[in-house]
Amino acid sequence: MVAKKVLNQKAITNADASEYLKEIENEFIKKAKELPFEIAQTKEYLIKVQKGRKLDKAIFEKLKELNLPEQVCIELANILPKNDEIIKTILYKKVDFTDDLVKKIKDILA
Repeated sequence: MVAKKVLNQKAITNADASEYLKEIENEFIKKAKELPFEIAQTKEYLIKVQKGRKLDKAIFEKLKELNLPEQVCIELANILPKNDEIIKTILYKKVDFTDDLVKKIKDILA
């Protein structure tokens, strides 16, 4: 195993991760090389969790318009919770929220 160093880190949505992996996969295809195990597994995971979902960046952007922290927007966009309790759990200790905010988030995610 080759040790690798993390150069930078940034949270991204599953949709962005899928797009990024497509670019990486294309580079490996051009070089006629097989995808590394980690990349292949990540790709497989993203296919499973996104099955039946539209990759809609508009959801993420609409959540950002509510002045939510980026990390919270990413979690909400990745999970797409349908009930108030899960939304509140994601917001808990990260955002001061009201029932009105939860309703707005639920409307965006519907």
